Amino acid sequence: MPTPLNINYQNLIDLIGEAKTEQVLEVLATSLKDQPTYAAYHKEVTLLSNNYSQLQRARRIDVIGFQNYTTKSNQISNAVLEILEDLKEGKAYHSHNVDAISFTGFWKIAAILAILLVGILGGIGAASYFFFFNKEEKIEWECPAYNSPSFKVLVLPFHNELPAGRTAPHKHIVSQLAAFSKEENLAVTIGTIQPDGAIKAIYSEEEANEYLQQCNPNMLVWGQADILDATTGITVHYSLTDPIKFEWLSDFETDGKIDTVLQKALTSASFEGATQQIEKVLKRVLKATVAFKEKNYSAVADLQEKTPVVVEKGIAKKLQYMEAESYKKLNKPNEAIATYSKILAEEPTATLALNNRAHLQLRQKQLNEALADFNTLETLNNGSPEIIYKKAEIHEQLGNLGAAKKDYSRAEKACPPKMKKPIKDDLERVEKKIATEKDRISRRRGNATSTPSTPRPGRPQVTREATVENLLEQVVSQNAIGNNKEAEEKAIAILQKNPKNRKAIKELIKAKYFQDNSISLPELQKNPYLKKVDSTTLKKLKDPVMEAILRNGIVQKN
Repeated sequence: MPTPLNINYQNLIDLIGEAKTEQVLEVLATSLKDQPTYAAYHKEVTLLSNNYSQLQRARRIDVIGFQNYTTKSNQISNAVLEILEDLKEGKAYHSHNVDAISFTGFWKIAAILAILLVGILGGIGAASYFFFFNKEEKIEWECPAYNSPSFKVLVLPFHNELPAGRTAPHKHIVSQLAAFSKEENLAVTIGTIQPDGAIKAIYSEEEANEYLQQCNPNMLVWGQADILDATTGITVHYSLTDPIKFEWLSDFETDGKIDTVLQKALTSASFEGATQQIEKVLKRVLKATVAFKEKNYSAVADLQEKTPVVVEKGIAKKLQYMEAESYKKLNKPNEAIATYSKILAEEPTATLALNNRAHLQLRQKQLNEALADFNTLETLNNGSPEIIYKKAEIHEQLGNLGAAKKDYSRAEKACPPKMKKPIKDDLERVEKKIATEKDRISRRRGNATSTPSTPRPGRPQVTREATVENLLEQVVSQNAIGNNKEAEEKAIAILQKNPKNRKAIKELIKAKYFQDNSISLPELQKNPYLKKVDSTTLKKLKDPVMEAILRNGIVQKN
């Protein structure tokens, strides 16, 4: 009587039902190894394991059809089940039709056929044999013939196409996109590699890029199909391969600046779901992109408003840029601003969105928001002359004359020669305003010192509150004309006696910002009088400087 094996037979049978035959074969091979009584079983399990490995390899390189693969896989699984039952019941060994499912015989027959074929054709043995098994790889393929001019789409065969009798997903997508393009009257040509079957499934982006470089489409689609019980789930990888150009708003560069930086960051995308979901996404991307390239901006805006579709983040962002640019071209600044805000909610450091939103906000007199955006841009880019100039404009309008003078001076030094004269004029104008304000402050101080300090009977006495208000007024004035160190000292003097004075806290923060406009909340909190200030406090102060400081923290984290 053979020694019982330490095997959980029911567990292995369950694994077979879960299509984990390879795992079961590994367990059996380990359990039967070095067991002389079960040598015949071990030999057969080893043979089945080799056959199973060959079967998987044949399927991966596509030399065996899906139906044949399924049949042989089931045969191996059934043979393993029979072995498990025999071992469990302690039966004597008998063959389990290994020869019927072995690939050894298959390859021998194939080799004989190849040699016969070589003989008939008068070729040379080994080379013709190799060609026989690889003839599909030798087929010359060609790019599809695209209509000109048109938006060119290339769809490559999918990994794990469906068995015979069902439409392959990549062909289904081709027909759906072609029908959609015709229905929408889009100048689009949808194509596949010719002749049909010349190339097999694409497994990697590197492979897909080979056909991309050869055929040069505007859009590339490739992916994989997962065969499920009732439906087909697919993962589509798609790329907008033709760079889409977006305008960078600028008042300095009148010819306009174009940004194609987004191409690399936002080109590739993937989408998982049922076939119908993915077709909907591809149609949405296709229609929006074609409309944008044809400068049909109304169609792009209407498409997003009427038929929003959830797509992968990278492509979603590119569609949002198309939408924002379209609103801008249609003279709908508020809609463009709202769209840029969606982009920045996901990516606070997106410089194109920041720049365009800031310019549009400035034109709409949204000074607080524009200053915060330009400040973020300066922090990210070390400040172009135009960004610094725009900050100076806003500070002047807000009455921050010292900050305006500082920024106009910086902009003049760094700007192109053609801009130096107008910026110098702006600088001189602000300097005159500061001189006027200083003169006013000086006169007020003179009046204050000429007032008798000794209390007199019958005269109203100066209260503590009045003294604080007078000191606060001086802090505001000093911040306005750029004496920020003095403003800081006076604000601290107030907070020493009243640490919760909201106005003094606000002016102290502004004094810190005007000295260093890259300061962030954690740096503010190092000051003992600002250590309890948090983001909620800054938001409640409702000042563009506070918004800029909050934004500095976000930028520095990213």
